[in-house]
Amino acid sequence: MLITELETEGAEKRHRQLVESSGKNPIPKTHARLGFVTESLENTLELLGQAISTLESKADQAEWNVKSIAYREKSMNTKGKVVALFSGQGSQYMNMGKKLLFNYPVMTESFSALDELFTKSNNKTKASLETLSELVFPIAVFDDKKREEQEARLQLTENAIDYYKLAYARGQAMAAPDDPNFDAGSMLAVMGKVEKLEADITDFPEVVMANLNSKKQVVLAGPNEAILKAHDALKEKKYTVVKLPVSAAFHTPLVGHAQKPFSKSIREVKFNKAKIPVYSNATAKAYPSSAKAIQKQLETHILNSVRFREEVENIHRDGGRIFIEFGPKNVLTKLVENILSGKDFSAIALNENPKKDSDSLFREAMVKLCVLGLPLEVLDPYSLPAKELPEKKSALSVRLNGTNYVSDATRNDFEIALNDGFKVNNAVTSGSNSESNSNNGNSHDSLREGAEKMHSVEINEVNSLSAQEKKPVTDQTSSIKYKLKLPPLVPKFADKT
Repeated sequence: MLITELETEGAEKRHRQLVESSGKNPIPKTHARLGFVTESLENTLELLGQAISTLESKADQAEWNVKSIAYREKSMNTKGKVVALFSGQGSQYMNMGKKLLFNYPVMTESFSALDELFTKSNNKTKASLETLSELVFPIAVFDDKKREEQEARLQLTENAIDYYKLAYARGQAMAAPDDPNFDAGSMLAVMGKVEKLEADITDFPEVVMANLNSKKQVVLAGPNEAILKAHDALKEKKYTVVKLPVSAAFHTPLVGHAQKPFSKSIREVKFNKAKIPVYSNATAKAYPSSAKAIQKQLETHILNSVRFREEVENIHRDGGRIFIEFGPKNVLTKLVENILSGKDFSAIALNENPKKDSDSLFREAMVKLCVLGLPLEVLDPYSLPAKELPEKKSALSVRLNGTNYVSDATRNDFEIALNDGFKVNNAVTSGSNSESNSNNGNSHDSLREGAEKMHSVEINEVNSLSAQEKKPVTDQTSSIKYKLKLPPLVPKFADKT
């Protein structure tokens, strides 16, 4: 059993092998699969214990996600079913994805390209040479006012993933005119029984339903004063209302000033036919196949309401099943869960919680996608190879050589020495022994000489004690006997080895 292997000798090495193999070996589609992110052997044992308990309690379920552990009975057929969702400006926060940026060098390529674009464009307008990465990852400050200024500056940027130039152009076009009296407007998220919302805002003609997000959420947009009044009125009618941290009332006539300059930027970019279906928020349908038609439709996109609920329903009808939210937080993931409640789908955010480590969140999301059946076993191509653990030698291992051997003759002499009544005789000199050895030529006599020396030294040490310190001979002999009994144990131990 795996847990037994991870609790016995060699567990660290087995654990390392398990981690390495999980990133190399694809899972057969018909096999059950279990996935989680672990930090250590101890963490793995804890998660395996939780997994076993959950498998027993949910034995009738073919799929579950509990405490960052994902299980599925077999792989989903994922071909043509993966849907990419991109979070909006309201989801941004300072230092979003910072740990992920440090551990995945490929992310720096995007920021480098955007930083270059920002500095070049700002230089042309004689503005400060500030980069996008300085806005997203600002220098730490400990003053509340300065921190609020940093957050406000971040909200004035449009974070892009692929279309850098258009994203930058859109952000610049959205900037409020120099008119100090210009009202860029604001947005208000409304949660509750939104099917009645249209009737409940009839008293505010300047407020429009800008985002039809889900069965329970709609985003309103309009002039600042009108939004504040609508906020109070809807709160009294038991709606949950949240003012969104955005720089303008997007998808309303209040950003009409941005439409013309942004249309100009769109016309300057070459469009190609989409290789995969791309759905429009404005129509809730896939863009047309013609590149020119796509370009023309985008020119008026920022003035139209977002029909997100209808769009997701259409994507699901067309076969979309795995919804992946790219970008900060999990706003879109929650909306999809509400829209498709009771239907067959999975929704996973790559960075669902701004308070948690973005690198760990990304790995957890990748494991969930792998369990679903996507070929994402290699989660981190930049990770350093694990260090080889030194082999632990057993404390009972002894290398045998000639010094461990005790001949029968020497063993017999040891026994005689321990049973001769412990008579103290003059020690045999090394010279006489050497002479005897040279005369007799017996190999065991040299070992006997060593034994006699040792016996003589031990006895002499005992007899060198002062009269006050001397103990009865029987007491002294018991300790000497214990010492001299050690050599005969050596061959027995060697046999075991």
